[in-house]
Amino acid sequence: MTPHSRPFVFADAVWGIHGRVHAKGVRTLALEIPRCLAYCADRPTFEARRQEANAILRERALAARLGGRTTSRACHYVAFPKDRYLKASDAEAFAPDGLHFTQTTYRSYGE
Repeated sequence: MTPHSRPFVFADAVWGIHGRVHAKGVRTLALEIPRCLAYCADRPTFEARRQEANAILRERALAARLGGRTTSRACHYVAFPKDRYLKASDAEAFAPDGLHFTQTTYRSYGE
């Protein structure tokens, strides 16, 4: 994977948000990017990119925890609960765009 690959660019953008918050002394939680109805179900390329982006975020979170810098222990990576992975048949959990969850689904994951 190169620094210009889509997963790297995406993970870099997400990690940039973490970095700005870490600079203020706030710890963060990096939640794995879950599968989605619109893109992962029938697009193996998108699924591979999702997995690559998650690997980058996981590595960066671990480096932040072990780095010994001011960001040490600043970030924890959490895998999306495997028992809550959604299947294409769980269409009611998604908003009409097929990418974002409904408000009810987001709320249930936050509880």
